[in-house]
Amino acid sequence: RNFEVLKNKIFQTRNGAVKRIEDNDSLAHKEKNHFVYNASVTKGLKPLLNHIWPKVKEKIPEAKLTVIGGYYRFREGAEPDAQEKDLEAFKESIDPALDVTFTGVINQNLIANILQKAGFMLYPTDFPETFGISTLESLLYNTPVITCNFGALESTALDLACYKIDYASVPNSLFPNINEEAQSDLFVDLVINASGGVKNRPDTESGTPVSYLDRLIEEN
Repeated sequence: RNFEVLKNKIFQTRNGAVKRIEDNDSLAHKEKNHFVYNASVTKGLKPLLNHIWPKVKEKIPEAKLTVIGGYYRFREGAEPDAQEKDLEAFKESIDPALDVTFTGVINQNLIANILQKAGFMLYPTDFPETFGISTLESLLYNTPVITCNFGALESTALDLACYKIDYASVPNSLFPNINEEAQSDLFVDLVINASGGVKNRPDTESGTPVSYLDRLIEEN
């Protein structure tokens, strides 16, 4: 009853996941070179687009990135906040050759459709997560996460299903001496390895590396 009284004064945002797997979906339908970022602008999009993604695209020309999410204005006529300004700046300035798509704020079913087809979620976090719903959401759809051992992601990003570098992607109050360029390079190497290198074994017939995702598809 209280909610009925107050609901026009409450702004609800999502913090969950939808188990939406199509009947004909399987790991074999994964797009190995389709990467997804599914978090706030302030949690890692800047290092991803400014430093990491251009290098990934150079090494994997077929790679494409989908940035899920956007921003909310909590009252009518509110001025854009820093998150909105940063996202709009990226959308206006991003090089089309980098194959980056911005979805804006979309519903849970659309997020599910994107994640269940994606090869990997990229999360070079610069924020000490207290939980990490987007990481669990990605794992729900059998999409490995490439991220950082920082904050709650040390445990939420399961070692058996994720690739992680130590510490955040940028300096912060906890670790002010982090070298952002070096962290970016480590993260890029992790992306390349995940899509076809480390955590691999030689294919018994061809002798070529088999990626973590390829092994998942093979084993299922």
